[in-house]
Amino acid sequence: MENGYQKEILIMKIGVVLRAFAREGVSSSVTLEQVGQVFSRTNSLCHDEQLRMESYMVDVVIPVNAAHIDHDNGKTAKLLGSGLPFHCNFRIFTSQADLFSGIVNQAMARQLRDGCTHSLCISSSCASFITPKNLWALCYACENGAKAAGLILPGMEKFIGEGCLTNTFAMWELIPLFTVGGFDMQMANRWKDDARNQYRMVGEERVPLTGLEIPTIWRLINLFGPCIAPIIPVGDGEWKRPDPEKDLEGVAREEAKMRSKFVRHIAVAEHFGFDLAEIKAGILPGYPK
Repeated sequence: MENGYQKEILIMKIGVVLRAFAREGVSSSVTLEQVGQVFSRTNSLCHDEQLRMESYMVDVVIPVNAAHIDHDNGKTAKLLGSGLPFHCNFRIFTSQADLFSGIVNQAMARQLRDGCTHSLCISSSCASFITPKNLWALCYACENGAKAAGLILPGMEKFIGEGCLTNTFAMWELIPLFTVGGFDMQMANRWKDDARNQYRMVGEERVPLTGLEIPTIWRLINLFGPCIAPIIPVGDGEWKRPDPEKDLEGVAREEAKMRSKFVRHIAVAEHFGFDLAEIKAGILPGYPK
């Protein structure tokens, strides 16, 4: 039995939230290819003997507000609507909300309204992690007390393994999520107008408060007790990063984001008045596994 994957059958009603965009000056073709891979892998889950998703809907959410640092080039939605080579059970939404908090809240609220019990938030760069064994492990954790469960992705082992899940690949039980207010809008994608952004000093470093899920995780732990499940992925999934031959700006920003992860976690925890040890203490017994 790998990662808890066994012959017990799980039936859940899951929505998938897929954030997708191509920056200005970058072709939407790579995004289209990655989204197609997500659709293909998600479709295959319905035919797995152990993981039977009662129903699912993939909501592709595309940030288009040019006032934010991360937004689409304006072409992706049209290409997705006409460029996929097979039938998919999906909806496409463009949104003025930000990439990190706003559009995820919007999409998951729609899925709750449509009867979903859980939402799986993923980035299109992580399609190869969508396997029956990985999804079974996430669902099993949620069926056994987790309010949130997330894959421990390469390069993020320290943070995710200690409970700091990331919406790059994480599943959330929707009613508990919105009971604690969803994803905090103070963690939104930064504005181009830097005067609108929030910072906190950590030592001598001015750190942006953005892009982390830990305020929501902390609130879930406070309300429900230990309920966070970091999941060790099975197989050889690959988290695809920007291609240096096609997107040098994306490569630079990705590297800067990863370098700042540790200090941003400290800054955000201090800003909200908790310690990262509280997040680790909120991991569901028996996890990570």
